[in-house]
Amino acid sequence: MATLYHMSKNSKPISLIGRIRTLSSQRQIILILAILLLAAGLRFLDLGSGSVWLDEANEYWTASKNFSQLFDQTRFTNLDPPLYTYFLHFWSMLGMSESFLRFPSLVFSLIGVTGAMAVGNKLGGKQAGLLAGFFVAISPTDIRYAQEIGQYAWMLSSIFWIYYVLLRISEQDDPGWSFYLAWLGLALIGTYTFYGVFFAIVIPFGMQFLFDLLARNWRGLTKKALILLAYGICLLPLIILYLPYQMGWALGKPLDEMRITISIFTFKACLQSVVHSLSFLFTGWPYTRIPE
Repeated sequence: MATLYHMSKNSKPISLIGRIRTLSSQRQIILILAILLLAAGLRFLDLGSGSVWLDEANEYWTASKNFSQLFDQTRFTNLDPPLYTYFLHFWSMLGMSESFLRFPSLVFSLIGVTGAMAVGNKLGGKQAGLLAGFFVAISPTDIRYAQEIGQYAWMLSSIFWIYYVLLRISEQDDPGWSFYLAWLGLALIGTYTFYGVFFAIVIPFGMQFLFDLLARNWRGLTKKALILLAYGICLLPLIILYLPYQMGWALGKPLDEMRITISIFTFKACLQSVVHSLSFLFTGWPYTRIPE
């Protein structure tokens, strides 16, 4: 009887706490959906309003070649890894309008917004996750990449999720191989999409490797060494078959024959390039309505 009394006495507080948690979870889900809807709305606006510009045209022109020609075209026409071009080759078979060709970038941008929320939540809790997602959702740069035929939305999305998986690895004493394989898959997608992703993912992973070494966590160290080895092996096709040809095409001549002359005009051109880059990042939105 005493046990039944205590159970009935405590049932109301327990029920109340459960309801509060349920309401909190429902509120969290509603806010996440609201941020994703906001991000989708901002990215759909003007998605197909402008004609393709030079970089977009080059991406489409390369991807529109016959499949047998794609290997050489991606080596001698683009300065980026080939993954996005191969995807665009098949995607463009389904439609050719500006909005249709840009739509995959929009989808990956929304995946990136979700990834930003996941990383923020891991680092600072629910509120930090929501703020991170909100800021990426309204970011003029991210919106620009979401409305472009190109690999940049893929790049940002992969980096967010690579960081999320790395955080999951770092918070566990002995994470399973599934986390490392997820990191490897995302790292390869990111690197085969944009060369700069290599530095964005190897440096923090290398720091985790160093922490394991200092802590003498030999099991974690072994797993990280093996997954880095697998990552390096999977990059060999890119290093051997693409990079030398793309660098030669970009420079127009061997590296040892290049001469760099610095003058006031060179300095002025560099300064103008920096101003354009910063204005692109911080000018505002929608970029389609802002004069250059």
